[in-house]
Amino acid sequence: MFIPLIGIFWGCFILFNTGSIIAILSVAEGMPPILTFLVLILNPVVWLEFAVYSAAMSQSFVWLLQIFRKRSGKEAARTCIVITICAFTLLLAAVVEWILINSIGG
Repeated sequence: MFIPLIGIFWGCFILFNTGSIIAILSVAEGMPPILTFLVLILNPVVWLEFAVYSAAMSQSFVWLLQIFRKRSGKEAARTCIVITICAFTLLLAAVVEWILINSIGG
């Protein structure tokens, strides 16, 4: 999602597909999609992943602007920093998810 311009569209595509799959699975299980969404929103992993996706798409947009302004050198370094932060945040999300799964006996 960090690729300038492409990352924004890719992120929107992923978010749309995720929402569609959640709706399809909840309807298949006989649950209202909005209820499934509200239950998922309570999960801390969802918040961590949403923050990472938002940061990645934002950085993609900022880097695109800097490319047009011919100042993309500094932004490449900042993008590397954001990628590192996002990777550690996703690692944290994975650990939290593992803890949650193990705590409910998965």
